[in-house]
Amino acid sequence: MNISPDKRRIRLQLTAELDATALSALIADLSDARAQMEPPIPMDLPQPGETGDLIPMQDEPSVIAAPLKGGRTRLWLRSHGLGWLAFNFTTTQTAALRDFFHANAPATNPTTSLFGGGSGNGTPPH
Repeated sequence: MNISPDKRRIRLQLTAELDATALSALIADLSDARAQMEPPIPMDLPQPGETGDLIPMQDEPSVIAAPLKGGRTRLWLRSHGLGWLAFNFTTTQTAALRDFFHANAPATNPTTSLFGGGSGNGTPPH
């Protein structure tokens, strides 16, 4: 795969059959290539109809949270098509998310843990 000098196009040739692992690797490579291209993905949310059906959505994704050094937080989200995506949040972003969820989530008893399998709760920060 080659990105054009102006970073606005990419040339691909796909002739192989891919298993799930190889397809995941290709998706990761395409994602890395897109990050280098122009125009960059906008920071603002798209307006309705702006991107057609290009934004995949998934109800009730798997979520795992883990504390990081320095008070930061890593949030893992599992997409059924893209796999696990990890996002590292600053303390300010973490506090903003906390405040948003606290203000907008109904009061219930949690039935699942965001700290799945010991990857955050009670373990040293990453």
